[in-house]
Amino acid sequence: MNQGILAAFYEANRNDALRGVFMDLVALDDGYNPGPAGNNTIELLTKHRVFGLIGSVGTPTANAIMAAMTSLGSTAPYIGAFTGARSLRDPFKRHIINVRASYIDETASMVNWLTNKLVSRISILYQNDAFGLAGLEGLSLAMNASGLVMESFGTYERNTLNISAGMTQVLSKNPEAIVMIGAYAPLAEAIRFGRNYNTVGANAIYLTVSFVGADSFRSELQARNQSFDNIFVTQVVPPPRDLSDPLVERYQAALAAYDPNAIPNYVSLEGYLSGLLAIETVARIRGSLSPANFLNAVYDSQLFVISKQRLGPYIDTAATASLNCNQGQHRVWFTRIDTDGNYTIVPNSDFSWEGTCLSASNDLLRPIVFGQSAALTGPTAGLGLNMRAGIVAAFNRFNRQGGLEGRPVKLLSYDDGYDPLRTTPNTRELISHGVTGLLGFTGTPTSAAAINISIPAQMPFIGAYTGASLLRNPCSQYVINMRASYIDEAAAMVGWLLDDKYAALRSERIFQNIGIFYQNDSFGLAGLEGVEKALTYRKKKLVGSGYYTRNTLNVESGLFSLRDSTPKPDAIIMIGAYAPTAKFVSLAKLAFPKSTVYFAISFVGADSFVNELKNQTVEMYDDAGRPTVYISQVVPSPSDDSHPLAAEYLEEINSMTPPIAPNYIAFEGYAAGRFATRALQLISGDVTTKSLTDTIFEYPIFNLKNYLLGPFQLNRTSSFRTNSTQTSSGTCTCNQGSHQVWLTFVNSTYSIMNMNGFEFIFDTCGVVYEVFLLQAPTDAIRGIIMALSILCIIFVLACAVGVIVFRNTKTMIASSPVFLLVICAGALMLAITPFFTLSYGEGFLGNNVCMTWVWFLGLGYTLFFTPIVVKTWRVHRIFNNRVLSRVITIKDKELMIYIGAGVAGELAILIAWTIYSPERLLTQPVPGTVDQVLQLCTTDNGRDQPLIIAQAVFFAIQAAIGCVFAFLTRNIKYGAFKESMEILFTVYNLTFLSVILVPLHSALTYNAIPSTIIRSIGVIFLVVVSMAALFGMKFYRIITKTEKMSTSSRRSIYGSRPSGFGTSGSGTTRSTTGSGSTSGRTGSSKSSHTSSDTTTSDSDYEAQKLKKKKAATSKKAKKASDVSSESTESSEEASPRKPVKSGSDTKGSGSKKEAPKRVEESQETESSSEEAPKPSKKSPKKEEKPLKKKKDEKKEEKKPEPKKTEKKPVKKVEEDSISTEPSSSEDEEDRPKSPKSKKPVELPPKKQTKSTKAEPAPQKEAKPVKKPEPESSISTEESSE
Repeated sequence: MNQGILAAFYEANRNDALRGVFMDLVALDDGYNPGPAGNNTIELLTKHRVFGLIGSVGTPTANAIMAAMTSLGSTAPYIGAFTGARSLRDPFKRHIINVRASYIDETASMVNWLTNKLVSRISILYQNDAFGLAGLEGLSLAMNASGLVMESFGTYERNTLNISAGMTQVLSKNPEAIVMIGAYAPLAEAIRFGRNYNTVGANAIYLTVSFVGADSFRSELQARNQSFDNIFVTQVVPPPRDLSDPLVERYQAALAAYDPNAIPNYVSLEGYLSGLLAIETVARIRGSLSPANFLNAVYDSQLFVISKQRLGPYIDTAATASLNCNQGQHRVWFTRIDTDGNYTIVPNSDFSWEGTCLSASNDLLRPIVFGQSAALTGPTAGLGLNMRAGIVAAFNRFNRQGGLEGRPVKLLSYDDGYDPLRTTPNTRELISHGVTGLLGFTGTPTSAAAINISIPAQMPFIGAYTGASLLRNPCSQYVINMRASYIDEAAAMVGWLLDDKYAALRSERIFQNIGIFYQNDSFGLAGLEGVEKALTYRKKKLVGSGYYTRNTLNVESGLFSLRDSTPKPDAIIMIGAYAPTAKFVSLAKLAFPKSTVYFAISFVGADSFVNELKNQTVEMYDDAGRPTVYISQVVPSPSDDSHPLAAEYLEEINSMTPPIAPNYIAFEGYAAGRFATRALQLISGDVTTKSLTDTIFEYPIFNLKNYLLGPFQLNRTSSFRTNSTQTSSGTCTCNQGSHQVWLTFVNSTYSIMNMNGFEFIFDTCGVVYEVFLLQAPTDAIRGIIMALSILCIIFVLACAVGVIVFRNTKTMIASSPVFLLVICAGALMLAITPFFTLSYGEGFLGNNVCMTWVWFLGLGYTLFFTPIVVKTWRVHRIFNNRVLSRVITIKDKELMIYIGAGVAGELAILIAWTIYSPERLLTQPVPGTVDQVLQLCTTDNGRDQPLIIAQAVFFAIQAAIGCVFAFLTRNIKYGAFKESMEILFTVYNLTFLSVILVPLHSALTYNAIPSTIIRSIGVIFLVVVSMAALFGMKFYRIITKTEKMSTSSRRSIYGSRPSGFGTSGSGTTRSTTGSGSTSGRTGSSKSSHTSSDTTTSDSDYEAQKLKKKKAATSKKAKKASDVSSESTESSEEASPRKPVKSGSDTKGSGSKKEAPKRVEESQETESSSEEAPKPSKKSPKKEEKPLKKKKDEKKEEKKPEPKKTEKKPVKKVEEDSISTEPSSSEDEEDRPKSPKSKKPVELPPKKQTKSTKAEPAPQKEAKPVKKPEPESSISTEESSE
C-alpha cells in the first residue's frame, strides 16, 4: 500500500498535477497491531498535524484508528483503508472515504459464482479477530440473501499457523467449498491440511478475499508444494499485469518511475488508486485547502472516473442516512492462479452493481432459488446431470433478459445418487434454505421420499422426472407434474402393439404375447401397473415378467424368467435405467427371435440408452429390415428445430460453455425451467411458495412455444379444455400438465427417429381414467344403496332395543346383554359405512371421509366380531372343564378385558395407518361429461401395504379363533346356552364374506359402479345376515315362551350343568360310611339331575334314551324282587312341572318299567322309610334329576305294580348336586351291562331297636336341604346373586 501511494504522489509531484501543491506521505509502523495503530494515529494528528490519513492496513488496526480519531474529536479525511470491513461503511461516517469494495461485496461475488456453478454446501475458516469476523459477517449476509445456510465454521488465532482444529471442524460437514478469511501463510497451511485430511478436503473449492495478498499467498502455496487447482481469490482492482486496462498501464509506468525494481502487485495497485483519488479530490477543492473542503469536494463531486475506473457515487445527502455511501468501488474481480503462477480473471465471473453502496442490500444478491435433488453421480448420473443442465440453460436465458425485475433465478442442486435415503435429508435441507420451490427431481423412489416432506411443508414440487402414479393419485396441489404419466406411456405402447389403427405403423406385424422387464422398486412397479391396466382393458395379460435390482446390472435372472415363460413374448416392455436396460436388450437379442420388439419407457434416457446400445453393437433391425427397439417420449424431439421450443433450446445450449449435445432429458429439464420462470412472471405481488402454487392453478394453459401444459385445476367445475379461471383453494382435481405421448425408434445408425403418423393425445388429466374408469354411480344406484343402508341401520337398532327390553329373560342373561349391545354397536358402525362411500367430498368431513370410512369399518368389524369370539370361548371353557373339583368363574368384566385388547389392537393399526399412510380422496373427471367427477379413496404407492397386511392378519386371527371355538361348542344343547350353531353360522358368514368381498373389491377399484356396489351391498348383507343368525332364535324363544328369570331359575342355570361336560366341583362330593360305601352309583342306580330350565328339546332327547333303557331291561323286570324307593325333590322355588322320580334297579325290586311312580306313591313310600336304615349324616347325598316327560310318567302309571318287598335304604338326593362320575348316566344306560352289574350291591343296615317288620313310625315331612349356593360356572352381572 505504501509503495502504491508513494508512486501516485511521486507521479503528481513530478508532473505538478496540483499546480504547486506538493503531496507527501508520513508513514508509521504499527506491526498490524491495534495498540500501536491507535497511538500512531494520535501522533500523526497531533504531532505531525497531517492533512488526513490514508492507506492503513487491516480491520483491527482500522477500528483502532477510528477509535483514536473519535477520542480526539477529529474528522480529518480517512482515505483508502486496506480493509473491506463493514465498520468503515455502516453506520455512515462522512470523513471515511473507502475506495475498495467491501468484504460483503467480495463474499457476495463468491456466493454468486458458486451458485452459478451449482455449489451450495459452503463453510468458512476465519481468523479470530475483527478482520475474520468482518469476513464472516459478509459471507453470512451474502448467503442469507441467496437463501443459503452455512454448513460449518472454523477459526484460528491471528499471527499463528494453528489451523488444524479449525479445519477439522470445517471438514466435518463435508463442504463443497471453503471460504477463508485470514492472512496468506495460515491460509496456505489450511489448504495443505485439508487436502491431506480426507477426500472432502482434497476435492473442495478454496476461496479467499483480496486482503490475503495475492502474491504472498501464491508464494506460500508454492513453498508447500500445493497445486493451484480449485483456488480462487477475489480482487477489488483489476489484475496488475493486464496492460489492456488503462489504469494498470498508468500504474505500471508510475511504479517504474518511482522504483524501477518494484514488482507490480494487487496491493500496490490498490494503494496507487487510493493515492490518485486523494490527488483528484485535492484538485477539485473549492476555496482554501482544508480537510473540511476536501470532504466537501468528495461528496459534491460524487463520482470519480480515474483512467476509466469508476469510483462512487459518494453520497452524504440521502433522505435516509442508511442510503448514504462512502465507498467508491462497485465491482469485484474473480481470479484464479494459472499454471504460470499468474492471476487471471475467471470467465463469466463478472460481479458489479449500481445504485447502492453495498451489493448485499440490492435484490441482485437475493435471487429466486429453486432446489433440486438428483442423481449427479452413479449409474444414473446421466439423468440428473442432463436434467440440471436443461434447467440451468432455461434460467440463464431468463436471467440474461433481466430476470424477474432484476432478480436472477438460481438452481441449487444436491446429489442423491438415485438413493431415496439421501433424497430425504437433501429435501429437508433445501426447504430449510428457503427455496421458492423444488424442481427437476429425478426418479420415482427419490420423488416418493421427497413429497413426504414437501407436501406437509406446502412446498411446490415441480417437474419431477418421473411418471409414477403416486405423484398424481391422490392429487395434491403442491405436486405439479409436467410430463405424461407412466400409465399414459404404457397405454401408448400397448395401443401401438395391439390396436388395429396402428397396424400400418407396425408394418402389419401382429403382437399377441407381451412380457415386461422392470426395475424392482416403486419406479418399476409404477410402470408395471400401467402396462397391466392397459392390457386388462384389452382383455389380455402379461405372458411373463422379469426384474432387476436398482443401481445394479444384474439382469440375467430377469432375462431367464422371461425366456422360460410360456408362451414366449414377442414384445417386451422395459421399465428401467439406461445401463441395465441396454444390457438386457443386448442379451435378449441372443435369447429371443430377431423379430421380438423392445419398448423402453422415457425414463430410460433415450440418448444414454442408445449410446449404451451402440457401445455393445446391438442390432437394431430384424431380418425384414424393421426396427425392433422403440422408446416412448413425453416431449417433442429436441433436434427438431421446426418446433419453436426445440429451436430455442438448441440456440441456448449451443451458447453454453462448454456447449452440450441436445438430448431428450435436457430438453425436458429446459421445458421445466421455462415453465417455472413463466409462472414467476405471472405472479402478482411477492414471490412466495404460496403465490407460486396459486398462480400455477389459476392460469388454465401455459403455452411454452407451442408446448402446451395444463390446465392444473382445483375444484373442477367444467370440462378440462376450458379457458375459465379456477379458484386457488379447494380440492385438487388435476396436477398433470402434458396430455401427449410421442413414440420414437432407433435406426441402424443408432439415431433416434420420430415415428411419423403416431399421435397419442388425450384431453383428460390422465389416460388411465379415460381408459379404465366407467361412469360414476348414478343417482338411482346411490338411492338404492342408501335406502338399504337405512333399513340395515333400523334393523340393527331394533335388535339393540330388543336386547334392552328382554334383558331379564334367561335367554338374554345367558347370552350376556352387555356383549349383545357391543355387537349391536359394531354392527351399527358397519351399517353406516356405505354413507361414506357415497358422499366423498361432501359434508363436514371433506377430504377426511376416506380415513373416517377406514376407522368405522375397522372398529365396527372389531366390535362386532370380538364379542362373538369371546362369548364362544367362555361357553367352550365352561362346558369343557375337565378338571374335577374346580369351579370355573368367568364374569363379563373379565371378558371385557379381552374385548378391550382387541379394540386396542385395532386402534394401534388405525392410528399407524392414519399417521404413516393416510387414505386420501382422489377426484378425477369422468370422460365425456361436463361436470361429473369420480372420487375414490387411495393412498401413496402401496405405502399402506404393511398396514393392510397387519389389518388382514388381525382379522384373520380373530376369524380363525372364532371358527375353532364355534366348532368345539357345536354340540352344546343345554338350555339358554344352546346357541353354538347360531354363533358358528355368524362366524363362518363373516369369514366367508370377508374372504370373497375384499379381493373382489380390490380387483375392481378402478371400476366405479361395481366397486361401490360390492363395498356397500357386501357390508349391508354381512350385517343383516349375521345379526339375523345371532339374534333371530333368541327373540323367537323369548316371544314364544315369554318366561322371566327368577332367582331359582338363575341359580339352576348358573349353578349346575349336564353331567356329560364335567363338574364344577363345588356341587359334588364323594364319601364312605361304615364298612360299606355309598356313591351316586351304588349298585346299579343311576344319578340324574333336575333343572327348571330344561327345554322341550332336552326332554325329547332324554326320553329317547329312556326308551332304549326300558327295552334293554324288560326281561329282567320279572325277576326283580325289590322295589327301589323313590325320592322326591321338593323345593318351593322349583319349576311348575312336577319332578320325575328315578327308580333303583336292585335285585328283587321288580320290573324296570315299573320304576317310575306318581308323586302320591312316592310320598307313601317315604312314609314307611322307618324300616330302612337311615343314611349316615356324614355321608354326602347325591342328586337324582328326573329326565322323563310327563307323558312317560302317565304310561308308567298304567302298568301293574310289583309285589312290595322289603325296601333297601336309599340315598336321598339334594336339588343342586351334580354327578362327579366322568361319564354321564345316560351314556351308562345305553351301554350293555356287564354280568357283575346284574347283582345289586346291598347296603348293610344299621342296628335297629325296632323290628323291621313293624310299621315305621311317622316321620316329619321331609324338607329340602338348603345347601350353600355353588359358585356359578358362568357368572355375569345379572347372575351375581
